[in-house]
Amino acid sequence: MKQKLFAMMLLLFVCSIQTSVFAQNDRKAKIEKRERPRLTSEQMMQRQTKYIVNQMALDDATRNKFEAVYKRYQAELKECHEQMRSKYGRKKKGDCKELTDAEVSERIEARFAQSRKILDIREKYYQEFKKILTPKQIQKMYKAEKEIQKKVHREMARRVNSHKRGK
Repeated sequence: MKQKLFAMMLLLFVCSIQTSVFAQNDRKAKIEKRERPRLTSEQMMQRQTKYIVNQMALDDATRNKFEAVYKRYQAELKECHEQMRSKYGRKKKGDCKELTDAEVSERIEARFAQSRKILDIREKYYQEFKKILTPKQIQKMYKAEKEIQKKVHREMARRVNSHKRGK
C-alpha cells in the first residue's frame, strides 16, 4: 500500500514539474517572437520569389530571368493594391454601415476596376513568363502563389483568434 502511495506521489510530482517547465518554455518563445523584427514588404517579396523558384526547380539561367520578370510582376501588383488602399484605406469592422449608398456603389465599382487592372497585369506577365517558362511551370508558379496566399490568410486568422482569446 505504501509503495503504491509513494509511486502515485512520485508520478504527481513529476507531472507537476513537467508542466511548469513547458509553461516557462512557452513564455520564452512568446517573448522571443515579440522581439523578432517584422519583415519588410521587400523581404516578404524576396521570400515569396525564393519559395516559388524552389517549387518550380528552375536551373540557374532560367531562375535569373524568371526572378527579374517576377519581381516586376510583384511590384505592379503591389502598386495596384496600394492605389486602392490609399484611396479607400483598410477595411474596418462596421465600415459599410456608415457609408451612403453612393459611396458603397463607388467602392464596388472601384473594386471592379482594380480586378480588371490585376487581370491586365496577369495577362501581360503571362506573355512574358511564356518566353521563359513552359505552361506547366507557369501553372506551378500560380499554384505556389495560391499556397502562399492560403498560408498568409491562415496565419492572419490565427493571430486574430489568438488576440481575441488573449483579451
